[in-house]
Amino acid sequence: MTQQRSAPKTSRARRLLSLTALLFAGAGLVVVGLSATVWAPGDGVSVSQANILDLFSADANPQAGFQRALKHLGHEPPRAFDINGNTIYFSVNHIDKKPIEVLKRYQDEFHHQKLNSKSYITLADADTQQARQDMLTGGIIPSRISEQYVAMGGGLTGNHARTREELAGLEAQYQRGDIANKFSAYRHVEAFQNPGARYTTVVASWSDEKFDYRKMLAGSQVPGQNVDPRIPICPGCTRLQRFTDLDPEANHSDHIFIGTSSVDKILSFYERSLSARGWQLEPVAELLQDAHRDDPALSNAQMLLYRREDGALRLTVYPNGPHKIIAHLTLSDG
Repeated sequence: MTQQRSAPKTSRARRLLSLTALLFAGAGLVVVGLSATVWAPGDGVSVSQANILDLFSADANPQAGFQRALKHLGHEPPRAFDINGNTIYFSVNHIDKKPIEVLKRYQDEFHHQKLNSKSYITLADADTQQARQDMLTGGIIPSRISEQYVAMGGGLTGNHARTREELAGLEAQYQRGDIANKFSAYRHVEAFQNPGARYTTVVASWSDEKFDYRKMLAGSQVPGQNVDPRIPICPGCTRLQRFTDLDPEANHSDHIFIGTSSVDKILSFYERSLSARGWQLEPVAELLQDAHRDDPALSNAQMLLYRREDGALRLTVYPNGPHKIIAHLTLSDG
């Protein structure tokens, strides 16, 4: 089947179809280390996931159709995370099919669950008023299609728009630039296959219906972001993300900042600040060696490991493009 790779740049539908990608990726959702906690297959279900599993069977839940679809498609039980005060769920599936085949399978299931009014399997299908209405009322519409990568998504509006007139008003708000405040939930599915791999990995991400996009923006001052007072922010840096596993047994969180200072200055700040808070520096030669081998992108990173009685803290500082430095602090129970 021949797939269309692009759609008219002036299309209103195309601009709206990019919105869910902005909700997920444009807000700085780096989710560093996600592969170790979410993407690995066969992890099983922890005790703390019992309430999360209810998502797959709670008919009264507004997201029930989407969650039932994931279950029917073979997804693992979801895991819940707090990202800047928003509750986000992730679920993974591994399928012995090409991403384009995965797209059709998922679209057929979304149609069966009455999330979509039809199956959308090309970008031309998605470039319609019908698709736009589905996307804004809980449907999942493709936004990127290639041989090795497929992305699709949608959302629920804060005003629960259903009619064409209500959606027209919502689109006018989007064109004025304030649509981000009007979404109460999002859904995002991406399927990718690495070169030479047999299986396609499918990652589904969705929020509850209290999602606040503003909290995902770098440097946001919106209250309720669950900032951890134990983690100092480097001078001149902007807070990007606090990422915490909601499993009470995990006791793991990631804190990511971006600044324009130098790697050495940021390291010097944290060495002084963490020492004053009782953290003791430990040798990290083995840690550095493993990290550099596993991720070539960290070849220029500086890494330090600290410990104290209540846990361990790993500090990674590295360049991120011209004149940008990332400080990534990972706090765990040791």
